Amino acid sequence: MRRSVLLAFIALALALRLPFGGAADPPGRYQGALGGTPYLINVPPDWNGGLVIFAHGYEGEGSGTGTVRSSSLDRHLAQRGYAWAASGYRAWGYRPDWFLLDLLTLRAHFINRFGQPRWTIIHGQSMGGHIGIASLELHPEIYQGALIECGVIDGVGLVDWRQAYTAAAEYFSGLPLLDKLGPIGEILGSNSGSLQRTELIIFIRPQIIRDGVDAHRIAEELRAKLGNRYGTYEPSLPRVLPRTPDSVR
Repeated sequence: MRRSVLLAFIALALALRLPFGGAADPPGRYQGALGGTPYLINVPPDWNGGLVIFAHGYEGEGSGTGTVRSSSLDRHLAQRGYAWAASGYRAWGYRPDWFLLDLLTLRAHFINRFGQPRWTIIHGQSMGGHIGIASLELHPEIYQGALIECGVIDGVGLVDWRQAYTAAAEYFSGLPLLDKLGPIGEILGSNSGSLQRTELIIFIRPQIIRDGVDAHRIAEELRAKLGNRYGTYEPSLPRVLPRTPDSVR
């Protein structure tokens, strides 16, 4: 009787360790598509139960699915017994809300084929960092951590900042900088086929600002340089008012 109970218990334990689809696939490197979305999976022979899901960065705008690529840590991870998986995403563009769902789908597919991992960590680069942060916030029960490289964790706000400063650089330099930024640049960039100004001059140099008088002097010097060089100076523009230490209350 005891022997039968013990055997039944062992059989149940083994069954619970198997993935939902039956026997686990053997270790190896696999590639395929889930609903048309490409993926890569690598499971080392001595898999220790850890899973790292790679979220790549922004590829630009376009049609079709994104490009799947290996994690930059793939060899390092595999040599140490960690499995990893990567998705190409269902589309191009900046859609972390879509792409974090693609990673959840990929993780479920991994479990069905190879079994439940002991833990799952996201490795995100650039836009993949935004996906990683959002995944941790929205699915803390799934992910135990994230490694983020140069992550765009501010999302659209950072893109707005980049566009604004590029527009300012184009205005002062006369160079078609916005035209180099893809579809957004085509909207915001110059439509002119020729440019009169062809030089990009950097005016910034380190200076020590001790008080309001220094700030006023430096601001006026910069205004004068820009006005003399590009004719953008207007007397009606608001000016920095000098503030001395004595005038500050």
